[in-house]
Amino acid sequence: MITKEQLKQSIDKYGDSSKLVNRLGITEEEITETVVLAPWWYPNKLYNNYDCKIELLSDEFPDVHRITYNGKSFLHIRSYVGATNVGETVLLLSFTKCKRIIFVGSVGSISNDVNIGDLIIPSTSVSGEAFSSYLYETINKESLHKEYHPTKELYDATTNYLNNKKINYKDITVYSVDTIACQFAHIDEILNLGCKAIEMETSALFSACQVIEKECVALLAVSDNTILNKSLISGRTNADMETYHKTRYEVIPKIIFNLVGVNNE
Repeated sequence: MITKEQLKQSIDKYGDSSKLVNRLGITEEEITETVVLAPWWYPNKLYNNYDCKIELLSDEFPDVHRITYNGKSFLHIRSYVGATNVGETVLLLSFTKCKRIIFVGSVGSISNDVNIGDLIIPSTSVSGEAFSSYLYETINKESLHKEYHPTKELYDATTNYLNNKKINYKDITVYSVDTIACQFAHIDEILNLGCKAIEMETSALFSACQVIEKECVALLAVSDNTILNKSLISGRTNADMETYHKTRYEVIPKIIFNLVGVNNE
């Protein structure tokens, strides 16, 4: 993979790497050491159960909010879904004081033993996307189905907290797709790779963070189960949704606050 310095040199050859962060509609001074990156989840819903101050800083990409809770502030950036959107957002933070990125989002199960509402902290993401192929000195045609990983320090901090608090989670291998509609034609192939769930961003997150030397971890809530015919459209019960919402709105914010350094007990 290219190095952070190679990325900087290539950008500066044709532009100005110091201006990348301005694509988010914010300044370097507004960047926090910890950034929460969410493809879709709105902060006013995610942190609704907590007395947070939520300030809109920019609505350009599509939006950046500053969250303040118990005296600690961090940015919550929504990027829209997909590897390109998430990976590009990560790269826009390349040369800022951001040190760690906490990714939050939903994941779909393709396994009988991964249920709606389960909390997934993946240590491996298999790439089924094209974004990561550009993070090499030449466009890497062999990067499809390559494995990418979160950083050990932040992954360990996350799982240690969950183990200490006796919060259940699963570490399974996830697969990052570029398409929702066409994924169903390849379920067996994805299962044969050892994957038990499908989402659209984590391999791009992990690969981009490797290049720009940022800590990263993904916190995923299982929203549906293809194998059990419980899709985003139909089949899910009220009990399924209650479990999913508890993970999304109660458990995941607690993990975020802990990693930011907030005592929320």
